[in-house]
Amino acid sequence: MIVGNEPNRGDEWENQPNGEAYAHFLGDVSRRLRENDPSIVILNGAFDLYAPNTNGKPFSDGYRYVDADTFMNQMAGWDKDIFKKIQAWNSHAYPLGPYNEATFPQAMNVDYIHVAPDSRKT
Repeated sequence: MIVGNEPNRGDEWENQPNGEAYAHFLGDVSRRLRENDPSIVILNGAFDLYAPNTNGKPFSDGYRYVDADTFMNQMAGWDKDIFKKIQAWNSHAYPLGPYNEATFPQAMNVDYIHVAPDSRKT
């Protein structure tokens, strides 16, 4: 059972992506489902690995986003054991970059917008 999709995107989560709130939701859903069927396999909602961190402010499209690293840190901040409450990790099988032609260099980059803190430096 996959619990949600791309919870770090505002356009997927009522424009309020929040790792702590998603961890609470994921933990509750996981607990309730496993009470009814202990053999069920719970997976997190896959993150958008290309989402920027807009620091709680809307992007040019009007939506708020949280980068995956910051989002997971928020989840663990709410419940340090949240990742033990799922049985498998879910991710999208997208290619490494938005440009898949050989002439473009491939790189993963996170944008920090509106003075969002870089979670890799904390």
